[in-house]
Amino acid sequence: MGLTFILGNASQDHQQELLEQMLALKEADPQGKFYFIVPDHVKFGTEVKILDMLRQQAGVERQATFATNQVQVYSFTRLAWYFLKDQPVYQVPRLSQAGTNMLVTKILQDKGDDLRLFRGEKNQPGFVAKLVTQMNDLRAANISSTDLQELIPQVAPDVGQQADLQAKLTDLALVYREYEHYLQGKYTDNAAVLTALAAYFTQADLSHTYFFLDKAYRYNALEEQVLQVLFQRAAQVFVALVLDQPSSKLPDPSSFYLRTGRTYFRLNQLARAKGVAVRNLAVQQPRITAPGLLGLEDYWIKSNTGQTNNAVHDIGTAVHVVQAATKDAEVRFVANKIHQMVACEGYHYNDFVLLTPDLTAYQEVIQPLLQQAQIPAFIDGRQTMSNHPLVELLTALFQIKEHNYQYQDMMRLLKTELLLPRDPDAENEYMSRHKFRELLDITENAILKYNFNGARDWLQKEDWKFFYRKTTAGREQFASEKKVEHQINFIRHYIQQTLPPFFKQLDHAQTGTQAAKLLITFLIENGVVVQLQKLQEQAHQAGDVVGSSRPKEVWQMLIRMVEEYNEVLGKQPFVANNFLEILQSGFEGASYGQIPATLDQVLVSDALLAQLNEQKVTFILGLCEGVMPEIIKQDDLLTDQDRALLTPLLADNQVLKPSSEYAMLDQAFIAYLAFMSGNQQLYLSYPANIDGEKTVNPSPYLRQIVTHFTLPVRQVATIPPVTTGAIADYVGAPRLTLTNLAGVTRHALQEKQPLPDRWQAVYNVLTKDPHWAKLAHKLLGGLTYHNSPEHLQPIVAQELYASKQDNKLVLNTSISQLEEFYSNPYSYFLKYGLQLQPREVLEMSTTIRGTIFHLALQELFDRLAQAGQTLAELSATEFDRMMTAIMDDIQHRDEFRILQSSHRMRYLGDKIHGTIAHMGWTVRQSRTKSPVKTIGTEVVYGQLGDTNSRPGLQYDFAVGNQADYRVNVRGKVDRIDELVANNKRYRTIIDYKSSDKRFSYGKAYAGIMLQLLTYLAFLEREAQALPPTQRFEPAGALYMRIFSPNLNQAQVLKKNSSQEIFKQHKLNGLLVNDQDFLLTLDQDLAGDATKAANSSIYPVKRKKAQQEGDYQFASSSPTTNTLLTLDQLNQLVAHDEHLIVAAAQRIFAGDVSLAPARFTDNTSVLAYSDYKAIMQFDEMLPENNYRPIPELRLQEVLELLNNAQQEGDNNGRN
Repeated sequence: MGLTFILGNASQDHQQELLEQMLALKEADPQGKFYFIVPDHVKFGTEVKILDMLRQQAGVERQATFATNQVQVYSFTRLAWYFLKDQPVYQVPRLSQAGTNMLVTKILQDKGDDLRLFRGEKNQPGFVAKLVTQMNDLRAANISSTDLQELIPQVAPDVGQQADLQAKLTDLALVYREYEHYLQGKYTDNAAVLTALAAYFTQADLSHTYFFLDKAYRYNALEEQVLQVLFQRAAQVFVALVLDQPSSKLPDPSSFYLRTGRTYFRLNQLARAKGVAVRNLAVQQPRITAPGLLGLEDYWIKSNTGQTNNAVHDIGTAVHVVQAATKDAEVRFVANKIHQMVACEGYHYNDFVLLTPDLTAYQEVIQPLLQQAQIPAFIDGRQTMSNHPLVELLTALFQIKEHNYQYQDMMRLLKTELLLPRDPDAENEYMSRHKFRELLDITENAILKYNFNGARDWLQKEDWKFFYRKTTAGREQFASEKKVEHQINFIRHYIQQTLPPFFKQLDHAQTGTQAAKLLITFLIENGVVVQLQKLQEQAHQAGDVVGSSRPKEVWQMLIRMVEEYNEVLGKQPFVANNFLEILQSGFEGASYGQIPATLDQVLVSDALLAQLNEQKVTFILGLCEGVMPEIIKQDDLLTDQDRALLTPLLADNQVLKPSSEYAMLDQAFIAYLAFMSGNQQLYLSYPANIDGEKTVNPSPYLRQIVTHFTLPVRQVATIPPVTTGAIADYVGAPRLTLTNLAGVTRHALQEKQPLPDRWQAVYNVLTKDPHWAKLAHKLLGGLTYHNSPEHLQPIVAQELYASKQDNKLVLNTSISQLEEFYSNPYSYFLKYGLQLQPREVLEMSTTIRGTIFHLALQELFDRLAQAGQTLAELSATEFDRMMTAIMDDIQHRDEFRILQSSHRMRYLGDKIHGTIAHMGWTVRQSRTKSPVKTIGTEVVYGQLGDTNSRPGLQYDFAVGNQADYRVNVRGKVDRIDELVANNKRYRTIIDYKSSDKRFSYGKAYAGIMLQLLTYLAFLEREAQALPPTQRFEPAGALYMRIFSPNLNQAQVLKKNSSQEIFKQHKLNGLLVNDQDFLLTLDQDLAGDATKAANSSIYPVKRKKAQQEGDYQFASSSPTTNTLLTLDQLNQLVAHDEHLIVAAAQRIFAGDVSLAPARFTDNTSVLAYSDYKAIMQFDEMLPENNYRPIPELRLQEVLELLNNAQQEGDNNGRN
């Protein structure tokens, strides 16, 4: 027996020394068995190196197969398996990490009421994992639940922090005791296995057995227990440590070699306590010979051990510092450098290691960029299974049951694409993912369109109905609608046939065992395993070795978890929510196996796990302020203060994990190991900016090295500069080089500079390379792209927009569509040419509110007309009864089913009901002061195929030399009121709006506000079509806002607050300044002309006159002139008709200009556009310009129209 320490600095080859010791012993003891014990994450690499050395010694060629059973490489847990696999302890099932999480979750559920501190924490995300980690630490520290219970009385209960610790220990001991109780006789874990291994070694014959420990710098209490036995029983034990010299004393906390010094001290003490001889051997063979790295090592050790640094080293040949603009640029530089060194300098991929202090943050950048660079890499980081589609399926399955078939849960289940129906077009085959995805997209569109949600909709007997348009009355379904209806009901029927039977079986499950069996049976019978196998095959065919193993891993984990659940908790009563929580906790503790896909690949690892392996080049990324040294956060249940209080109370063989303070003191040593992990070159880098916003400084360690050695800092930009001739930092992997080429080319174009010769050479290579030429031309071609749509050919425009009527090409349109054209011609093309529509979502939108308002008011006037009544004649009770009946009818229509979908929607429905009732009251009040009568509501004109439609506005015109064009404008007028004054009939348009819309002469002149003027043009056509004795005068068009106003305190306190409410509903728009009309329009405007008067209904007031009968009227709007002469109104209507024709001409001419309108308040029509992502409008681009819309007064518009007419007349005379 004996213990030999192999000691030396990180630049020396500890592993080679161990191998030479092993070879010497192997020759001296032919019966010897040799075991290397290393941490799990380096076991594979160590095994490869040892086998390679043994192969060379045996004289076997590299290409030949070589194996040996005399030498083994294990971690502690695998060593236990090797020796104990036939022992009783290993016949007991091993509880996995996932199983431990499940068990602890169950304990927290059962013992929740008995917990003090943990009761409020147990449902917090990550708490179970934290608790499991703490219990594992306690077991590794050789502290049982009994030990923990005995510590509680020794902690003072009435001293601040100790009182908190006592409460914490009480809860922890309770959970820990239950955990050990569940394990007893049923399961084993790592702690129990290591204890059994130590006991086994006390009886085993190890006289020809040799153990070599490497790559670990600290051992827990249970591992120390095993080692103490080996020191006594094994032929020899070798322990390699990065330590400059042996010491019989515990190292000072400030010692540079604190970690390895403490390990040396403890193992040395354990050996000597058992009378074991201890030897110390210094490593003789260097691992690193590069002078630059040796100079860095010398400086780092001396600067951290208080020694004088007089030696001058030139380390620039081996140590390189890089400041990149961003993380992305940093990783691109590294990938290009690796590619260069492999392609040009004879390196292999396994010669490189990428380290970072924050692997989680860098992994999402490193992985895709190395894939783009076609650099094989093994990322040595834990990847949890909790986001796998199978886990998503399980979660969604139980949440569907709990939440009663809610939309989010249903989509979460179906979009896993693991639960697929049989294909009706293929015999006994599951539907393909592609076909199912199309069906699901169509189904989801319908669900959102009609708000199909909850069990009532998913499980109803009647099929879902589908119409493209929401107004479905009076027509049969189109064939395309029937097809969609069949598709969405196919998915619904599949859900009906699949989920309810399973949920019914779960409802009858009495125990966890029954539920677990039902779940696995359900997954198998419904083809989930088949879909996982297909995922595995697809990944394998794509060459994704890692991805191809994951479906099988996650299924096997589920089976193992269910088996463990069945063994430990299966006999307990089944509760669905608890069952799901236990499964989720299990998967949070489960991770994928880390199996390298190939031997020749780059290693990517956390800097904290840096190992002194055979890599030649190390890249350490992300050396920002806050890392190296890192600010250690206390995240354990037992804080540093707790550990400090407990440590004096522990036995010698009980050792808690080091505190965060210890970890902080160890930072310089960790950095040292990372610096020395490669043996030829070291690259230290950091990003100047994170996420494009946060400017960061380099790590203090990096600044220290740069300052001491006056190292140059290489600058790497996101986009290569045009002016520099050096391009080596940006050239390497073709795909990444292409990205950099695109960036520098764009930069050169922007700066109007020629592309540098070296980049031109790169361009020539990539554009002629058979593999990269197509992509290169595609990416680089985009640099000369102008975001300016090309006009359509007239023939294409005709195909998109025209219908044939009376030998003419007709544009059937509405005024709102033409307003869209004038707002932005390209938006009109997308919406009405290509007919692109955003996904319809049935929600309480402004559109639905407006539809309900229109429909309710239409119903009100229709019912009055049928009853031969007017609003003014209705009593308040009759009016309320009528409005209630109207709203009840509306709320139960299919198109407004959203009003019944939830309590919130019913509340909103009641609010809408109140608003409409209020508006009805407002109209009723206005009729007591104005003799107008409503003669039409929802008056349709120009609607082809509608027998109730009145003739539309039709205009014939020419496009170029072709005169066979026509535009037909359709529309719907909300309300037409008529007034008879002095034996003359006047009609006005009322247009309902849910917002406070004001007429703008500037927008009307520009074509963006044409609605009221177009309605007046329609009225004029209507009047001209009547016999002279029946004609009427179009007298105006007005907006009526539908809302329930809020009053401020002063308004409420007024005696007549109802009058204040009434005033807020004053109409606004355009009115003809006709004395007879205005005097009759509102009784407030009639009366003594010598007194001023103001209408509370219309936007008009009467000025104070000098004498009776001298009536003068003016606009009551402070911003807009609402009163026009008949000639002025006709002039505006004529301009409106001109704009209708001009728009139609431009549409048929193929005008698709990207010219969004922008108003004087700096808002634009893009603010609410559904097509911004398609238009890609960018004001910074020279070709993208807004169309400014100025605010104009009436007189300014009339002047512009007169000037245009005069110019046209002059052109005609010329």
